[in-house]
Amino acid sequence: MNDLESVDRKRTPWLVVTFHAPYYNTYDAHYKENECMRLDLESLFYSYGVDVVFSGHVHSYERSHPVYNYKVDECGPIYYTIGDGGNIEAMYTKWVSSDRCPEVSNEGPWY
Repeated sequence: MNDLESVDRKRTPWLVVTFHAPYYNTYDAHYKENECMRLDLESLFYSYGVDVVFSGHVHSYERSHPVYNYKVDECGPIYYTIGDGGNIEAMYTKWVSSDRCPEVSNEGPWY
């Protein structure tokens, strides 16, 4: 929170956060794997206007719409999963079945 509060957005127009496992991804093996951390921190990202979140861990590439709490929200960050570079285990190709995905808002899917 102190780090986010200290950013002068007039000097730093983009606020970027990085961490290992993504909050949002549609791959079966890691779906909602980081849900506890998302519940603890996502509201801070939203409150302080984080623009972009980069994560790895999932061996594939995925990008969301701006999202907050599983709903498309123009004020939310865009989440990138960029865990495919240099991977020797092959790309993930098994996606989450639709019955496990959260309800989609009227604005469209978050992914």
